[in-house]
This record gives sequence, structure tokens and C-alpha cells, in this order.
Amino acid sequence: MKKMLAIPFVWLLCYGVKAQELAPLGLEFQVYPTGQISTLNLERSLGTHYGLHLRLGYNRVRHRDQGVHEDERGGGFGFSVGAARWLQDGFQGWFFGLRNDWWFNELDWKDHIGTPEEVSGTTKVTVVQPTAWAGYQFRKGKLTFSPTLAFGVEVNVRTEGEPVGEGLILLAGLRIGLGAP
Repeated sequence: MKKMLAIPFVWLLCYGVKAQELAPLGLEFQVYPTGQISTLNLERSLGTHYGLHLRLGYNRVRHRDQGVHEDERGGGFGFSVGAARWLQDGFQGWFFGLRNDWWFNELDWKDHIGTPEEVSGTTKVTVVQPTAWAGYQFRKGKLTFSPTLAFGVEVNVRTEGEPVGEGLILLAGLRIGLGAP
């Protein structure tokens, strides 16, 4: 587990060595029906149409009654690795790509809420979340803005405690960065 977590941090350190070739840091905020994801992004261009990116962030989860239990809420930190292809030179306009997120969430859950049989607990879960995503990137001065949509699946690959919600996911997002990747 620690080795898996070290991979994006090593990439991040190597990434900083050639800062002149890379886009500066960016931010991304995504919402989905049962939560929000906030990340800090780094991107590296590969030619004139392709980019690799790394995200580090927090996933706030509010499954409510859409998970396994009557109420599930919590969150955790994680990271993403992905790639995208822009249709135009200069990293503007439409793009599409693939990414995979790893989230290390802790969720508090309750069942039979408000009754004498009410039960609760905490589950630690490692989530793998592969998604296909697309967006449109444009510039305003030195800033780039990219509204995005992503579709994928959340898979609980490691669970400590009671099972909690997983399944298909649709995310709407906004990326803001300084320059193009």
C-alpha cells in the first residue's frame, strides 16, 4: 500500500525538475450525485495534442440512502493518474481522455435511523474509480478553464467493516489552470 502511494509522489517530484516544460499547478472541482471531489492538478504535455496529469485531492462522500445503508457519509484523500488528447494544437478546444482515481475513504453509516434498533458503524474503504472524461478548454489571459464531464465506475477493492455503496458514477467538473499543459 505504501509503495502504491509513493508512485504519484515520486512522479510529482520528477515533474518539478523540468518546470519550464510543464503547465503550472491547476485546481479541479467535480460534483456527482453523492459527493464532491476537490483536487490539485499537475500536467505534462506529450507533443502538441497529448497530456498526462496527476491529481491529489479529497473526495467528500454523501451517499445518503443511495448506498448499502440508510445513511453513508465521510470521505478521504486520494490521487488520480490520467491522460488526455486535445483535438486542436495548443491544448485548446475539445479534449477527451481516461483517468483512474484511488480514494482512501472512511465512511460512517447508520441503519434503522430514529428507531430503537438504530445501528451505526464506520467502514474504511479503498476505492478504484476508472473514468472516461471529456471537456472543452479555453483561455482567458494566462488562465485556462475547462468544463468537463466524466463517466465511470466506483469499485471498492478493499473494505474494513460493513460493505458500503459503489457503482456507476457521473461527474461534472471545472478545471482552472495557469497556461496549457
